[in-house]
Amino acid sequence: HNDQEINQLPIFAVILLVSLIGLVFALGKLIFQAAERRRLEEEALQFALFPLYNPFPLLRFDRSGTIIMANPAAMEIFDIKLENPVNLNSILTDHNPLDPTGLIDSGQACAREYHVGERYFKFAFQGISSLGFAQAYGSDITSLKVTEENLRNSEQFLRTVIDTDPNLIFVKDRQSRFSLVNEAVAK
Repeated sequence: HNDQEINQLPIFAVILLVSLIGLVFALGKLIFQAAERRRLEEEALQFALFPLYNPFPLLRFDRSGTIIMANPAAMEIFDIKLENPVNLNSILTDHNPLDPTGLIDSGQACAREYHVGERYFKFAFQGISSLGFAQAYGSDITSLKVTEENLRNSEQFLRTVIDTDPNLIFVKDRQSRFSLVNEAVAK
């Protein structure tokens, strides 16, 4: 009877040891999965912060054009609060109204420029049909518009100076074609 207990003890110990090893591996896997889940959650949180700290307006709107999400920059620029439904076409008014349903259902993208207060923005719109909404990504192009206006004014001023000069002023290209003539040459 004593010999039988001694022979069964190693088998019991082996079974216990194998069970413990399996438990350690299972526990290790759970710890790894929890760490991976925490890493993914942290990554998702970091990604979610992009719109929060973006200094340019970001908007999400539904098929009716109602803005359903906006980052802080958009809420400040357009003076909107999400508690009070606002239609995209009521804040972006420089063009023919945007067709939110068509944009969303087609999944297409388009871009338009808008004058908002003292600033100019270029918005890229992207319809996302699978999610039933579209997003608008704004970029401040005020300095570009001011530079373009200054350039137009300079060109107009130079053209006026050239046209009012009584002397013949002209410019020809390499093929001897006139590319610029003043009023005196034209007469």
